[in-house]
Amino acid sequence: IDDGLLVLAAAANQVGFVVSPANYAEVGAVAATNIRDEPWSGSSHGQLVDVSAPGESVHTARARKGPSGPVYSVGRSAGTSFSVALTAGVAALWLAHHGRDNLIAKYGKAALQAVFIDLVRKSARRPTGWDSSQYGTGIVDADALLARPLPAVAPPLPEGVSLSAEERLAAYLPAQSPDQATAVLETLLPGAGEDERDLFAGELAYYLSQDPYVRAAVAVGVTDGLDSAAAGAASTALGLARLRTVASPSLAARLG
Repeated sequence: IDDGLLVLAAAANQVGFVVSPANYAEVGAVAATNIRDEPWSGSSHGQLVDVSAPGESVHTARARKGPSGPVYSVGRSAGTSFSVALTAGVAALWLAHHGRDNLIAKYGKAALQAVFIDLVRKSARRPTGWDSSQYGTGIVDADALLARPLPAVAPPLPEGVSLSAEERLAAYLPAQSPDQATAVLETLLPGAGEDERDLFAGELAYYLSQDPYVRAAVAVGVTDGLDSAAAGAASTALGLARLRTVASPSLAARLG
């Protein structure tokens, strides 16, 4: 954001609440809607959502491995990932319409995010009965955004949410407590300092939210208690092998 980039993130799917990094106040959080201008049933929601955009039964590009190389097609899918991609396209239109260099000259790089988020929220289309407390100010409207005049000065950017690694991870655990999150981090990242825990907490939270097997294994491993004599069993219980197959190389190399 300080470098003049517009940062948007998907609110999340099927977990009900807004996840990192969309739950940081300065990031544009996007939820999903359907063709009836209603929220998609699988979309995360809450006060941290800025706007919504189509994300249910939308046409998406697909690729699969064929006998002679990649096979490309178009199919229907659903998710806030598609909603945020559409919104990112609208952001690109806005930058092109006004000229990114012109916007930077007017507001400075660091203020670009605040100006865009403010305008995309104010120009969003609000259907009858829209719940702005859960799904943002409305549905992204590209025409209305481009037609809306620029402000004389940039509005303030909301201050970021200061959550510890334990607080971010706790929401995905059965007990939803920072103490349980601390136990998970100590088990998965033995000897890690605060900076390293903070670095990997978001990624770990994502895998816990997406993979019920990893979530169950982590919960069982922590609940049973882990001492040095049970280290081998603990590794199995925590599903480290499964985590390593999906984790980033840096996290996979660090897992205890």
